[in-house]
Amino acid sequence: MLEIPLAHCVRDGISNVKLIVHVKCKKSFAIPEFVYLCTLFRTPPNITTMIKNSQDIRVETVENSGNIEGRISKNIILTPSEMLERASMFNIINLPSGSRIKEHPHVEDAEIYYILEGEAEVTDNDRTAIMHAGDVMFTGNGDRHSIANHSGKDVKFLACILRM
Repeated sequence: MLEIPLAHCVRDGISNVKLIVHVKCKKSFAIPEFVYLCTLFRTPPNITTMIKNSQDIRVETVENSGNIEGRISKNIILTPSEMLERASMFNIINLPSGSRIKEHPHVEDAEIYYILEGEAEVTDNDRTAIMHAGDVMFTGNGDRHSIANHSGKDVKFLACILRM
């Protein structure tokens, strides 16, 4: 279990909020619970739950497009509509060695990176760091970030963009 303090993304006078994330690093993930908890501070009480099997998860490859340099593959775990439009992305991204997602800003949203496998170099505004499996980065509304793989092995991470 991973606990992420949400001090930087607390809204509307809500304080002392913690996000509890349950992630199994095999074939199945506790995805609906994670999405529900990510959006708890804005989710209507009548939210429904969903179970999505691994064969229903679409995989998309992107190469040298937009802010992608190199080639990445995205397991699109949940679509925005499946998350009641509270988040615009909930993907597991495979970032091969030599690939990167270039620095980009977040406007009216925020993004969480949770490293599942490998080692990645990230920037968070003007700070650069190396992240390993189990590390998490939160990029808030108005901030910018990037992620690059210089390690020689694939990096796999969970990426979630929350709408503000």
